[in-house]
Amino acid sequence: MPAPDELGRANLHHDGQTAVICSSRDYTDEWEEDTVDELYWCAPSVESFAYRFLIEGRLVSAIRNRERAGDLAPVEVAYLAHYLPG
Repeated sequence: MPAPDELGRANLHHDGQTAVICSSRDYTDEWEEDTVDELYWCAPSVESFAYRFLIEGRLVSAIRNRERAGDLAPVEVAYLAHYLPG
């Protein structure tokens, strides 16, 4: 386990960068060096991952509840706008 920095965060990379990674494997019981290729980059930081998780959950809820686009918060509309082409 990497040593925590001054804020108590463990850095995953030797240069101090952090990221959220994911895998379909359960690494809580075992870790094998040859399974590293089963790890995938998911987000550049915990903060961006949490933001995306929460806002996308809110938007899924709005779709399921058949809410109108006008009922969405401006930040939610702006998040959706980055998916538009061009």
